[in-house]
Amino acid sequence: MKFEQINNEKKEKEPKIEIISSDLASKKIKDNPFFNKYHWAMADWQEDKLYLPPQSDEAITFAVASHELGHLVKKNRLEPDREDFNTTYKEELRAWELGWDYLTKHLSDYYENKEDVVFLENIKNKIKEKILAITELTKPFYGHNNFDDIKDQRDYFLKTEEGINIKNELDELENFVKDLLIKNNQEKFLSKIDWDKFVAVIRKALIDIEKDNKNS
Repeated sequence: MKFEQINNEKKEKEPKIEIISSDLASKKIKDNPFFNKYHWAMADWQEDKLYLPPQSDEAITFAVASHELGHLVKKNRLEPDREDFNTTYKEELRAWELGWDYLTKHLSDYYENKEDVVFLENIKNKIKEKILAITELTKPFYGHNNFDDIKDQRDYFLKTEEGINIKNELDELENFVKDLLIKNNQEKFLSKIDWDKFVAVIRKALIDIEKDNKNS
């Protein structure tokens, strides 16, 4: 087999979308007053980049990863708009609904026990409900046309009662997940994510998504 052919086959097994540690997010992103390194993740489909938390527990990491994978599915994607809460919220729902199916196909590479995958999905669903509830609290944040950029908008919103409440909810998400797992005797999912093993799973999910995007 020729070297060029081998190289091409290797490229086909690598997703176009780059998986990046959220620790490497830009200063602009980290300066967001609502940024929290425990659960922050972002799918940037314009730049083909996927940011995911490298130091957090397995429960939150797989949950937010499934959500961001959903954003990367091209079919019926809605462009989030800071002036339009309904469109943004619909895209959040779409992402949550689509991402898990791509992820779960490859979770056996991370978990040998199928029951672990079942329980992880249950935890993901509870995290989803919590994050969507927090998202609904952001509705007053939308539709303000008197801000030139989103930073000024966020800084202003943080000073409001709604903004303070949202930040508190986001900062308490780690405790929410911890309490949830302890309550269900599943503390093992509080283990720090095995980044290399995790990335290998996400890479396979991305390849599947890119194939579907190409055919959609």
